[in-house]
Amino acid sequence: MDQTEMQTWHRERERLFPVKLPAHTIKAINRRLETMDFERAMCALSTYRHEKPYKGFWIDKYTVVYDATPSAATDRAAPRPAAPPANAYCDWEGEQRAEREQYEALPTDFVAECRGWFADWGWPEGTRGWMLLCIDTFHGRPVDQYQQKPNIFSKQYEREESIRAQVEFRKERGYIDLVAALRMEIKRLGGNIDIVA
Repeated sequence: MDQTEMQTWHRERERLFPVKLPAHTIKAINRRLETMDFERAMCALSTYRHEKPYKGFWIDKYTVVYDATPSAATDRAAPRPAAPPANAYCDWEGEQRAEREQYEALPTDFVAECRGWFADWGWPEGTRGWMLLCIDTFHGRPVDQYQQKPNIFSKQYEREESIRAQVEFRKERGYIDLVAALRMEIKRLGGNIDIVA
């Protein structure tokens, strides 16, 4: 693959697997992509998405799928066939179109309920992740794997931080009260509370 093909591959990877990868991971992926065939890699990416429908992207597992994907041509210099056979796994534009059609077919009141249910899940409305979340919920499929860590600016994050701070305050206050109670008991029994061991 050349740089332009790698950029196209990464855009498609980000669309199919909406996770943020660190720079060192992308460098490692690019080293592997240099030796891969572009068309085969794109087909393998779509196949991997169908086989692994979770949030994460693992290059080692992707490479296994790539190795199992048939090559259009074993040599880049060899003439390519006029029309490759239709492969459902390679139709990533058709997949997105079908998902959008399913999302648009959902009842508007159900989509409005999804806005309330999934407001703090980290998926902006209209993104592919949001549409899949609504579609899967409508069909009764599990959606827990789509929940992301809360956005630090969301109400859920502020609520969790407030609860965490209250728990820490109560725990600290409990220790202070326990020490005070122990000091009072020592004093009641006639001991000296000012001695430091």
